[in-house]
Amino acid sequence: MKPTLVYVVTAARSIKLLDGQLAFMAQYYDVHLIASSGEQAQDIPADIMFHALDMEREISIWKDMRAFVQMLRLIRRLRPAIINYGTPKASLLAGMASWFWRVPKRIYTLRGLRLETMTGKKRQLLLTIEKLISACSHQVLCISPSLLEKADELRLVKPEKLAIAGAGSSNGMNMTKFDAQQQASTLSPFREGAQVIGFVGRLTKDKGIDDLVQAFQLLTPDFPNAKLLLVGRLDADHGLTEQTITQIQNDPAITLLDYQPNIAPIYHWMDIFVFPTYREGFGNVAMEAAYSELPVITTNVTGAKDTIIPNKTGYLVPPKQPEAIRVAIAKLLCNPDLRREMGSAGRMRIIHDFQQETVWEAILQQYTGIKKEEQTCTKLSNPKQTS
Repeated sequence: MKPTLVYVVTAARSIKLLDGQLAFMAQYYDVHLIASSGEQAQDIPADIMFHALDMEREISIWKDMRAFVQMLRLIRRLRPAIINYGTPKASLLAGMASWFWRVPKRIYTLRGLRLETMTGKKRQLLLTIEKLISACSHQVLCISPSLLEKADELRLVKPEKLAIAGAGSSNGMNMTKFDAQQQASTLSPFREGAQVIGFVGRLTKDKGIDDLVQAFQLLTPDFPNAKLLLVGRLDADHGLTEQTITQIQNDPAITLLDYQPNIAPIYHWMDIFVFPTYREGFGNVAMEAAYSELPVITTNVTGAKDTIIPNKTGYLVPPKQPEAIRVAIAKLLCNPDLRREMGSAGRMRIIHDFQQETVWEAILQQYTGIKKEEQTCTKLSNPKQTS
C-alpha cells in the first residue's frame, strides 16, 4: 500500500502550478489534492483524489475559521505521510492543521514573498504569517536560490529547514506541450522590420510596468521601428500611474493584448523579452521566453535574477530604473548577433536545468531523502530483485 501524499493550494486555478506533477507522484504515493472548487478541477488526473475546500484569498475571519475546521477534519481523515502546501491562505490553514495532527512530513513550498513590496503594519503582518507557516513546517522548499537567501535573511525559519529542489522552479517546464502549442497558427500584428519588445504577465505596479513604459518612451526617439507588446490583464488594483495608463491606451507603438490561453506562439512575435518585476518567486514567463530563444532583460530582485545568467542569456538591471532598462534594450536592438547568441544560450539552459521531469525528481528526493540513483542501487543489491 502506497503512503499518502497530500497537496494543498488555495484556488482551483492554482492547480496549473502542479501540471503533471500530481500524476508523476502518483507512481510512488496515493496522491490527494485539496483546493477551492472551480472549473480547473476538471483537469485533475483520474487517479488523483480531489477534495473541494473553499478558501478565501484575502483575510475573512469567519470563513477562514470555518475552512480551518474543515481542513482539520480532512487531514485527520486522510492521515497523510507527507503534506505539501503552497500559496498563502492554503499554507496557513494546512500548515497549522497538519502541525496539530503531527503529520510526519510537512513541506511548505514557498513560491514568493509578497511582503517584499509592502511596508509598515501590512509587511509586519505578512512576515508574522510567513514565520508561523514556516514554524509549522519541517521544511521550507524555496522555488529559487535567491528566494532561499531572502527567506534566510528574514529569518523565517532556521537555516537547516530551508531547501531548494534542483536549480529551482516549482514545477519546471513542459517542453513537449509548449513545443506543440508554439505550432499554433497566429498572425503577428507587426509589420516586417518592427523591433518588438515583449512582456507577459499581470499589468501591475509590482511587475514594473510603469518603468517599462517609461523606458520605451525614452527609447523610441532613437529606434523609430521599436514596438512594445504587453500581454496580460490590467488588475483592478494595478497601482499604475495615470500617465502609464494613458500612454498604453494612446501610443500607436504600444500593443496591448488581453490574457491569452495559449501564449506560446506569441513569443515568436518578439525580439526581446523584458521582465522588470519588483519581486518574484521564480518567474515562469522569463523561463518560457528564454526557451523561445529570446534574450531576457530582468531586474536584480528576488526570484527574477535566477531566471537568467547575466551577460550570457540576458541582462540584469536595477529595479525601478527605466533608464537602465532603456540602455539594455538599446544594446540588444543594435546587435542582432548578440540577441541570437543570448537566446540560444538561454534555451540550452532551460533544457538542461528546468525540464519538468528533472524538477519532479528533485522534489521527490526532498520527500524521500533518497536520490534516484540510490534507489536504483538499492533495488539491484536486493537478492529478490536480481534472482
